Amino acid sequence: MGKPVKGKRGFESEGKGIGGKVGTIGAKFPPQIDALLRSLPQLLGITTAEYVRNAVIAQLRNDGLLELETPTLE
Repeated sequence: MGKPVKGKRGFESEGKGIGGKVGTIGAKFPPQIDALLRSLPQLLGITTAEYVRNAVIAQLRNDGLLELETPTLE
């Protein structure tokens, strides 16, 4: 989760190099997958968002839709 921002509602994004003008893409998962994803911070020490972001980037590369270099997230 992000950090509170004084004078604004909500939180400031802590995404890696992601600007504030990028929209959020959400997804729902079956209960078993949801529970596993929510346990990632304790299991792997990374946020669920970071894990899902990395998994999507890896799948896009695997499908040939994204070049092998790291995408620009700004």
